Amino acid sequence: MGVNYLIIGWLGLVILSIVISASDIRNRIIPNRYCIAIFIIALLISSVPYQFTWGLKVVALMGLFVLLYCFRFWGGGDTKLSIAFLPAISEDYLLLFPAVIGLLGGVLALFYLLLGYFTDMDRVRNHGLPYGIPVCFSGLLCVAASF
Repeated sequence: MGVNYLIIGWLGLVILSIVISASDIRNRIIPNRYCIAIFIIALLISSVPYQFTWGLKVVALMGLFVLLYCFRFWGGGDTKLSIAFLPAISEDYLLLFPAVIGLLGGVLALFYLLLGYFTDMDRVRNHGLPYGIPVCFSGLLCVAASF
């Protein structure tokens, strides 16, 4: 696949990630159509050799993401979004993906904790955290590293 298609696809992921992050901040909703678009672009630009060990790691990560949803750590949109990025992430960066999500999620939680301290903590607590932001950033980072 030509370099131009990879760049266009990655820019498409960047634009969608910005739209998703804005939607998550504003409404705490990640629309399914955006997750499907991320998944399709990830499939189209993927240069990942789909091997057995890659598949095992992807299944394990999908299980982790579903568990995070089951324990109400994050929402269904965050789970679908995380899974949508996986086809374009090479085996070398699969474990970095949730690690960066966790690190950036901690920074996001600290930011919202400080925001709640200086404003209204109940308002911040009732709205939840927009984890789509760390998911998108981590996904873009790991997809770019996978090229």
